[in-house]
Amino acid sequence: GKLNTAITEFDQIREIWDNTDISYKSKTLAGSKLFALPKKGFSFDQSLKGKLMQQLEAVAKMIQLNANQALQEKSNNRQVYMVTLGGFDTHADQNTRHPALLRELSLAIESFQLALNEVGLAKNVRTFTSSEFNRTLSINGDGTDHAWGGHQWVFGEGLTETSIGDLPSYELGGTDDFGKKGRFIPSLSQDQTHASLCKWFGAETDQLNSLFPHLNNFSNNGSLEKALLTSLT
Repeated sequence: GKLNTAITEFDQIREIWDNTDISYKSKTLAGSKLFALPKKGFSFDQSLKGKLMQQLEAVAKMIQLNANQALQEKSNNRQVYMVTLGGFDTHADQNTRHPALLRELSLAIESFQLALNEVGLAKNVRTFTSSEFNRTLSINGDGTDHAWGGHQWVFGEGLTETSIGDLPSYELGGTDDFGKKGRFIPSLSQDQTHASLCKWFGAETDQLNSLFPHLNNFSNNGSLEKALLTSLT
């Protein structure tokens, strides 16, 4: 059945992967090879793990293999990849941990975009971040606590630079603070942003409510969809 087909295709893809040599000539702004940790002495090296770089290197390679038609026989024409970067639960030691996480995120995205640029595929790829998780604006003494409401990015070659959504008042205990510690309710939901991205990707309008059953709870989805789709195209 489907399980046997998936196992067979995985083995076939692995064989193509192992027998295809893909390397990049581009360098990061730090002078490092793409998807490699910076040389010692560069800011925050000591705390970088490199796991996100490894994930995005694999994604870049899969995209290139598909573009080179090596994988197209494996029904891999519509590609969606998910990568993760953990460690943001910074209740303590945030001054050390958070800058290193942002540095790793920056280096990984830089390498990924430079790799796509080098092989001429950047215009075909859209990358976006997603998380329901955030930190309080106030400090707990050595870090921050759980919260909501953060910034998310959508990026790729040819996108129109724009900002979508309304920024809250950052006053602690103010009108947009759910409490007194800086927990802000998002002005846009993940369902809204993801639905717009799925529509750009090819989902039909009548499919969106099935994919995102809470979508009708948000009255401003039409304006968001228009703004986001305009940016994406």
